[in-house]
Amino acid sequence: MQWNCNKFKIKPKYSIPDEPRPEVIDGDITSMMYRCNIIYKHGVHMVSGIGSCKRQAERNAAVHGLLWLDKHQHELRAKMLS
Repeated sequence: MQWNCNKFKIKPKYSIPDEPRPEVIDGDITSMMYRCNIIYKHGVHMVSGIGSCKRQAERNAAVHGLLWLDKHQHELRAKMLS
């Protein structure tokens, strides 16, 4: 994740709460999970990931972040050139 962010000159910040919160999974199951938010450009939300522990939530958010970077790479390159 960090390597791909460096290509686009993005410095992501990971935001994870100290305590797990109830999350609805598959529409009907509620479980205590951590939610990790990835923030860039002074507070712009990139993606989120959930997990049963902080490390898993961060890893899931990083995977979603890589997918987000692949999806928005043309837009990010255009902003770098302007």
